[in-house]
Amino acid sequence: MSNNSADEIKREIEELKNRKNKVENEKKKISDLGIDEEVDYSTLELRNEFEGSKTLDFDISLTGKDILVVKSKYERERKKKAKWMAELDDLYFLMMAERMTGIEFQKFLELPAQDYTRVRNHVAGFLGEE
Repeated sequence: MSNNSADEIKREIEELKNRKNKVENEKKKISDLGIDEEVDYSTLELRNEFEGSKTLDFDISLTGKDILVVKSKYERERKKKAKWMAELDDLYFLMMAERMTGIEFQKFLELPAQDYTRVRNHVAGFLGEE
């Protein structure tokens, strides 16, 4: 092996070490910010009172069967207006919220915009659709 090749390999190894250190530093920053902490999807704080409380409780023990039941309901409800992928429609997330809270999805439509968006995003986050 020539001296030139050995020097190139050493430089590449050093570069890989530097990259690894940068990644580790970024991971530490994220951890320090608490961004990687587990989100508790069992409750959601609203800005306004809704159904007698500012806190919504969600049943997060859903199964695949629950998702299929909601998708079926969504398709029946929307008929030809149903999106090709239910996950692209807010109504689907409201129907999931109904399944998770026991509150009829139509009632979520009455929420102020900020709380409506919170509910939609909360369910989407729980399902990993954000």
